[in-house]
Amino acid sequence: MTFFTWPSINFWQRLLYSCAFIIFIGTFIGVSHIPHYEWLFIAGVAAIQFVASKEYVHLCHLKGFAPAATLLSRFSLGYLFIYSLATLYPKFAHLPMFVLIFGAMIMPFALANKQQGAIANLAVTLFGFVYIVFPLCCIIDINFLPHLPADSSTSFWITWLLVTTKGSDMAAYFSGKILGRHPLASALSPKKTIEGAIGGIIGAAALSASLHRFWHYASPQLPLGTWILLGCIVGVAAMIGDLSESLLKRDAGVKDSNSIPGLGGVLDIIDSVLLSAPLLYVYLRVMGVLGL
Repeated sequence: MTFFTWPSINFWQRLLYSCAFIIFIGTFIGVSHIPHYEWLFIAGVAAIQFVASKEYVHLCHLKGFAPAATLLSRFSLGYLFIYSLATLYPKFAHLPMFVLIFGAMIMPFALANKQQGAIANLAVTLFGFVYIVFPLCCIIDINFLPHLPADSSTSFWITWLLVTTKGSDMAAYFSGKILGRHPLASALSPKKTIEGAIGGIIGAAALSASLHRFWHYASPQLPLGTWILLGCIVGVAAMIGDLSESLLKRDAGVKDSNSIPGLGGVLDIIDSVLLSAPLLYVYLRVMGVLGL
């Protein structure tokens, strides 16, 4: 009986490009805390948001929907930059709310010439905004913590989030390859197994518990049980986020959200972060790291 199948060439392509992507993001995180370089990080997040929104609109088109694509892409970019402005400069804290109200008012007019199916198209437009933009705004908040305990590094939490989330994905893949026997959600992703999901959660917990010990700068001093619990939560969130995007792709009848060599699509890369980032944001907010 064969217990392990050597990964395909496609896997190694994905691994190579994913590592390059992580290095790219790590560079942006590093320079984002250099004075006057904050907007370089924000521009990188905005580029990810723009491509992910385009991929989401393409999935909608495959299902016969006609979301307000121009409004979604341009308004999302505008909102992301306004939100970043409010994060960096607290005197603009109330501006994002006014932008949201304005967007809600003009959204119906963006579909004035497509009255047939307007309700469904408005719904998928709004979902695309909430699904992609809000989590990325959480990442901006986490990276530019308004106030931070004296023993913490500003780049720790965002690095912890990415390493734990993507490490969970890798642990789930190899656990599934070696031990996978029982399907997790065959209707959404036939290759995902319960054993792989458990391995992903354990991997996330292990990375979470060990990362702060290898961090060369100051990191939050939390009990070991808290690190393990946070890792488990992120592991579960990453799995749900992955399955959620699989649902969208399965319904649209495609394997990947795009055809970027070795990666699939930007949505395929960030799907697990789209749920784990808001959960980490809520934790930091509740614990007072992000202020009131």
